[in-house]
Amino acid sequence: MASDQSDLERWDREIVWHAFTQMAEYEPFIIERAQGCTLFAPDGREYLDGVSSLWCNVHGHRHPRLDAALREQLDRVAHVTALGMSNPTSIRLAKHLTEITPAGLTHVFFCSDGSSSVEVALKMSLQFWRQQSQPRPLKTKYIAFDDAYHGDTLGSVSVGGVARFHEMFRPLLFEVLRLPAPGTYRRPTGVSAEHACEYYLQRLEEVLASQHQQIAALVIEPLVQCAAGMVMHPTGFLRGVRELTSKYEVLLIADEVAVGFGRTGSMFACEREGVSPDFLCLGKGITGGYLALSATVTTDQIWNAFLGAYDESKTFCHGHTYGGNPLAAAVALASLAVFEEEQTLAAMPAKTKRLQEHLRRISEHPYVGDVRQCGLIAGIELVRDRESREPFPWSEQWGQRVCDHALSEGVWLRPLGNVVVIMPPLAITLAQLDRICYAVEKGIEKCRELSVKGRDPNKNPAGPKARETRLKIDQEESTPASPALDSGLWTPDSHNTTHSDNSTHPYNTTRHLLLQVRNQNDPMRPQEVHCFARALGCDVSQIRAFDLLAGSPTAAQLDQADVVFLGGSGDYSVAEGGPWLPAALEVMRELHRIGKPTFASCWGFQAMARALGGDVITDIARAEVGSIEVELTDAGRVDPLFAELEDRFLAQMGHHDIVVRLPDDAILLASSQRVENQAFRFDSKPIYCTQFHPELNREALLQRVWAYPWYIERIRGISLEEFAVDCQESPATDELLRRFVTLVLS
Repeated sequence: MASDQSDLERWDREIVWHAFTQMAEYEPFIIERAQGCTLFAPDGREYLDGVSSLWCNVHGHRHPRLDAALREQLDRVAHVTALGMSNPTSIRLAKHLTEITPAGLTHVFFCSDGSSSVEVALKMSLQFWRQQSQPRPLKTKYIAFDDAYHGDTLGSVSVGGVARFHEMFRPLLFEVLRLPAPGTYRRPTGVSAEHACEYYLQRLEEVLASQHQQIAALVIEPLVQCAAGMVMHPTGFLRGVRELTSKYEVLLIADEVAVGFGRTGSMFACEREGVSPDFLCLGKGITGGYLALSATVTTDQIWNAFLGAYDESKTFCHGHTYGGNPLAAAVALASLAVFEEEQTLAAMPAKTKRLQEHLRRISEHPYVGDVRQCGLIAGIELVRDRESREPFPWSEQWGQRVCDHALSEGVWLRPLGNVVVIMPPLAITLAQLDRICYAVEKGIEKCRELSVKGRDPNKNPAGPKARETRLKIDQEESTPASPALDSGLWTPDSHNTTHSDNSTHPYNTTRHLLLQVRNQNDPMRPQEVHCFARALGCDVSQIRAFDLLAGSPTAAQLDQADVVFLGGSGDYSVAEGGPWLPAALEVMRELHRIGKPTFASCWGFQAMARALGGDVITDIARAEVGSIEVELTDAGRVDPLFAELEDRFLAQMGHHDIVVRLPDDAILLASSQRVENQAFRFDSKPIYCTQFHPELNREALLQRVWAYPWYIERIRGISLEEFAVDCQESPATDELLRRFVTLVLS
């Protein structure tokens, strides 16, 4: 049946009933295809998948290894029932799972989804106690935690604790013994962070000591209660829970549907505290995010209790039509193979560290009450008041508004009330992580600006389609109606970040301008404000940012500024130009006329300034975006080495953007165009050449000998992961750099 985009949107709005979605407000948001960590809408717009397609994608979309496994299995058989029958692929997956899960887990029951895997564990634990040699039929109760989420089937809902989701179904549910969510931010009155673990375990032991004879099992989301708003448990709590449940003969069900398969930094969250549960529930990432499959992995002790003659009725009477589906099992096996082949877990520390750095900065925002992280799982909780931890009313959808802004920056996220969630695929690159975090940070600041202006958040419509309307209103209300068209990105008093040891800095009392250029589809770069502030040793509140795509500062504003920095994103080529070029030329002419010291971050601006005879700083001793310090040379000085290199290689390289000094006084010359020559030397010093991304910086090159592999892979099809090693002064490093250059230029 042929259909156009309008038909699809109408059917999606009127026929499809979306999960956890108010259909009266829903407007279509359709994704047609995906590649890697990027989602593509039918109109070609791209969005970074910042929450792993709801916490399930692991290695990125359309991974060739997983695609091939799926096609190969399809040539054999698409489905075989697990009711008294099996197939080689599902058998191999079951065996593999018993080899990688915590010790003692030796049997696998396949289901179709995460909720079902928890349901299986609940039913198995009840039946287990009744089928002992000395039955214990009184053990029918379960311990669960406030704000827990274990799925949406009735058993899993019963042990869940998110009232907003499930209060409607209370008459259908069985009662459980409920304990407070063991969070570290919203703790009970009088409980300090240092004593939180001890307090929560004491509460648990009180219940176990008095009622363990009636308790069949305890259900827990190890380390992180995701749906609760990324609530992180105190260190040692999971270990303590295991010890207490063993002591009081209560089974432990670990629901790792969301946190399993690398999310926390280890393959399974239980490994972080050396815990082996009685039941391990797996889902979501088990197939790398490709197909529906889940598993309940358990022990010999549980398995043996179900063995017996047919007439003993010990059989576990539970099953799902597509449990253990061979297609899903095939892609799950391939996903586990990719973990080994690409050393996915070994790459996690650098990514978790980068995320931690961003969260540390974001935590300083006045609307951020808490930032929480475990591996590549993060939650940013927005609050009205940091001191009292007063939340925003959930009906005002502040988390959604931040995510709406992120969407306008090409980043897709889905919040949990006032908590902005970041949980990207494990395949995410550092540059993509940067982009996600900066989009979130800018969205939070946008919300703050609108709140300060006193706008009623509820006056805008809700729903995905309404993002464009809300963002338009936000822009109208936050942008001054003046010829300057100040971007509103950073304004005085918007931050209170300060920089130490600035008392003697020549610019510590001045006001400066940041002029950013971008093409139509490129986001603004708030990180450059921090970069500029660190370079000048001033507060970000002393810097005013302009988006040259929207308009130019007035001549008076340029004249009043002490220093001007030209930067941004996108294609800076003077030859190709862009919608910002006329404004940029006008600004450069005015800066030349008034003799203003000007910093430039790219060759295009430097070329314009030189053509006009202006002073532009080109010797960048250390350059960085984000939180790492930046140090620039004195204004008005053109580095002679840079000038000579430019004259010598300009014809071969087209143009170059930045020179950085590597160990042993080597030079790396970065270019945004293809470099034809493979090796250069200058005054007996090696010169390494590579292609350039606007966020390339010396600090990154010193730490890791690669220049944003995602960018080079995209345009050249080369993988540089093998070069992601520490750069130190040694002959081995020099040889590694030579190999790096040879590969990039080959």
